[in-house]
Amino acid sequence: MDELDKKGLIVKETRKSRLSNVLVIVVAAEGGAAIESAKDLAGDKVKRLALAEPKTIPAGIYAREYLQKQHLWAGRRSKSDPDGKCPRRIVSGGSRQRGCGNCL
Repeated sequence: MDELDKKGLIVKETRKSRLSNVLVIVVAAEGGAAIESAKDLAGDKVKRLALAEPKTIPAGIYAREYLQKQHLWAGRRSKSDPDGKCPRRIVSGGSRQRGCGNCL
């Protein structure tokens, strides 16, 4: 949209953002521990954490950056096994309790 704007192809008063990126924590519908904040991911209730690959996949990169800012990244190693799959699919399949990513 910025490129179109630079070329004068957008009426500035009508420009509105329609898309955004939101990082979410996905919780299994059944049998999952209640999560009230990201800090709960470090607690004993969460045994496994599904993350998209944090070096190359945008959802994993965003999750890593957020968890680092929250000082939770170092503690997640014992709970996660990044494999590049969508956390939503992993959680919905029941192999993980929680997922953190933006692929929903």
